[in-house]
Amino acid sequence: MSVEAKVVAREDGTLALVSHGLVLSLYRAHLLGLPQVRFVDWQQLSFAAVAQVTLAPETGEGVLVQDFVPVAEHQPRGNG
Repeated sequence: MSVEAKVVAREDGTLALVSHGLVLSLYRAHLLGLPQVRFVDWQQLSFAAVAQVTLAPETGEGVLVQDFVPVAEHQPRGNG
């Protein structure tokens, strides 16, 4: 079941998705229409970050409203 389908299945249409950085980076790339995750994007994703996604009324597809922002001091991955 897609993330979008899980949101639709919720009575209030709200879903909190918690996952590892690579999974969230893959979902972000999908939302942005990118064929793959750019290494620098994954590297810059803080270990504790939040983003906001909404469903487009006309398509039901996820749309990135607010890109990932750190919730604590930014701690980049890898050599970033």
